[in-house]
Amino acid sequence: MNNTIPIEDLYAASFLLAHGVELKAHERRFGYSTFHFHNDKNTDKLIEQYLTDTSFLKFIDSLRRLKSLIHSDKQGLNTLQSNETNHVQSAKGITLR
Repeated sequence: MNNTIPIEDLYAASFLLAHGVELKAHERRFGYSTFHFHNDKNTDKLIEQYLTDTSFLKFIDSLRRLKSLIHSDKQGLNTLQSNETNHVQSAKGITLR
């Protein structure tokens, strides 16, 4: 697609959308989404900001850890160790653990 940038990271795509970058297209292949955003100097600047904003990166890490806790197979788990994650694969809208 001309003058677009493909983004596969949901958090980066959310960041760009929240900052007003136009979403040109979305495609799903093999259960994975790719978002195509309008690409210009502003988009490049926002991507750089996304990659270097430590408070936002901490927010993303916290969200991933909480999602891992939600999808954990461990019953009665009420805390999450700082390095513990439980990866979840999604297929056709069904969450597999």
